[in-house]
Parts: sequence; C-alpha cells; structure tokens
Amino acid sequence: MGTKNGAVRQEGSGAAPNGDSQEITRDLLRQIPEASKALLDELDAVGLTRSVRGAPACSLHILDRSLPRQSFDDLHTACEAYAFITAPSALSRGDVQAVAAEAESLLATFDALLYAATKRLRIGRGTSASTSVQAPLLRMAIESAGVHEAVAHLADLFEQLASSGGATGHRRRSRLSAALPVGRRFLMPGIVLLVVLALIIVLVSAVSLANGHQLISNPLGNKAATSAPLTGSAASPTALPATQPAGQTPTASRTPKPTTPPASGAQLTVSQLSQASCADRQAAQFTISYPSGQGALAWTATVDNAANVAISVDGTTFSDHVSGSLQPSQQATVYVRGLTDATGQITVTHATSAVSYDTTNICGA
Repeated sequence: MGTKNGAVRQEGSGAAPNGDSQEITRDLLRQIPEASKALLDELDAVGLTRSVRGAPACSLHILDRSLPRQSFDDLHTACEAYAFITAPSALSRGDVQAVAAEAESLLATFDALLYAATKRLRIGRGTSASTSVQAPLLRMAIESAGVHEAVAHLADLFEQLASSGGATGHRRRSRLSAALPVGRRFLMPGIVLLVVLALIIVLVSAVSLANGHQLISNPLGNKAATSAPLTGSAASPTALPATQPAGQTPTASRTPKPTTPPASGAQLTVSQLSQASCADRQAAQFTISYPSGQGALAWTATVDNAANVAISVDGTTFSDHVSGSLQPSQQATVYVRGLTDATGQITVTHATSAVSYDTTNICGA
C-alpha cells in the first residue's frame, strides 16, 4: 500500500470494492481528464499543436510498434471516455476487475510512450518506406520536461487504478525509461571511445595490408622475421604450424572475387510530378530512373517539410523519407500526398534536379 497525490494505492485485491476503496477509485478517475488535458497543453507549449498532432506523421505507432495507430488527441478522448463512462459504469455494477483491466490497457500505452522516448533513431531496413525517420518529432516532444512529467503522471494514475483490481500482468517500464536518459549520459562517452578505438584498429590494419605486409606467428621461437610481404592475390597467408618442416613457406588459401562498383558520376533522372483526378483519390507521383551505368545505385528521396507533404514507394505507407536501389535501366515510382497548402521541393540523391510540388494541386489523405 502506498500513497500518490493523496490517494492510497491498494495492491493485489480482486474483491468487490468497499465504500472507501470506491471513493478512492472515483477520486483517481476525477483526476484523469484534468491530467490528460494538461498533457495536450504541454504538447501545445513545445510546438506540437492540434493541427500538427493530427497529421499521419505524428501517429503514436511511429514511436513504437506496440502503440496504437492514434494521435495524442485520440488518446485524450479514450482517457475521458474511461473516466466519465466505462469506469463509473463498471463501478456502479461492483465490477472492479473491469475498471482495473481497462486501466491496465491504458497504462501499457503510457508506459510505452515513456519507453519510446528513450529509444534511438534507427535507420529503416530495406528499400521500402520507413516510418522511423518521423520518430524524432514526437520523441523530442516527449523528452521535454513538461510533456514527460504529464505522461508519467497519467501512467501513475492508471497504475493505481489497475492495482485496485489486483491486475499483475503488466510490468512497469516507466521507472526504467526514466533512468535510461540519465544512464545514457554516462554510457555515451564510453561507447564513443570504443567506436573510435575500433576505427583506429581497422585503419591500421588497412594501412598494413596496403603496404603489402601482414604479421604472422612464430610458434617455434626462431629469430626469423615476424612479417612477410604479400605477393600475387590479396588473400592472407596461413601461419606455419609447430610441426611443419623447416623451409616451407605459407601459401595463399583463396582468391577473393572481384566486385563491380557503381560507375563514378552515375546520375539518376526524375520526372515531373503528375496528378490524377482527385475524384479517384489517387496520390500524385513521379518516377526515378537509372538510364545507364554499372552496378546498383542507391537513392533517397526527402521532402523539405514533413508538415506539408508525405511520400511513399508503395502508395500505402507515407513518410517524409523513402529510399531504394536501382540497377541500370530500372525505375521506381514515388507517390506524393498533400498534408497542408504549401509549396516546396522533394530532393533525390544522385539526381540531376529536384521535384517541385504545390500541395494546393495535390489531393490530400
């Protein structure tokens, strides 16, 4: 049993609540709408206004796959519905388990938000559109002191409500999440130092191989030279075992296969933006072509402002950043969806020009 904001937290009780515990539960429920509204106010204060929060790029699912495909405003609506409708209705029936079960579900969402705020930005794998590039916008908002405290306060309220019905299936991650940013300050210098040392070792090894020398072992303890020049292929010689007769020399084990890098100065070409009829609800699109060259050529398309437009390579998942790889004579299609009325450009790496857009002529979502 503990106290939080003047309310006693009961743990492990699955029985119907008595008068005192019901009053405690109702007091916690009365705090939820105000705490949820305070979260929206803090988001407004850091620049994540309602119009921005409603954009697809600000879906909570972008932060973590376990989070719902909702906005912060949708989560606020869910909290109010729980506090004003579903939880009081369950209490009137004496169904404390229903109150605790829904509280545990909302608790998992707020704990996931706290955990997601500590995760590093990860580069999307493959050539399909990646939503991870959108995460910093929300993560920076949650990491701000006011927003983080508001989320943590809601998580504490729902934890007390979940424990009132004896719910034990959810493991809290908020305390670990709160500790991670502090630990990261101490671990980061050590990680950077290890990375620098690894790079130095790789560079020294590369210079040694480029000079045609490689260290070999001398298990017999002879006073022979401990290095030998490499001749012929770039393969490493095998060390002499202790039982090998004197006079024999190391032999190359294998020959590496040559690779064909992309041609130097290879360029991509991009088409102008085309727009189908808005009545067909088709996204505008343009193509990226690799007319000629040697080897694969990776490309990346990036919008100048994620609040204006979103792009996709499959016409389904939209973000402000997509990438891919083309072989000579291949092309890729990029779909464009307008979010606000604005103009700008979409930049494609290795391309001869950028793609200009005017969202007043592009159908929205």
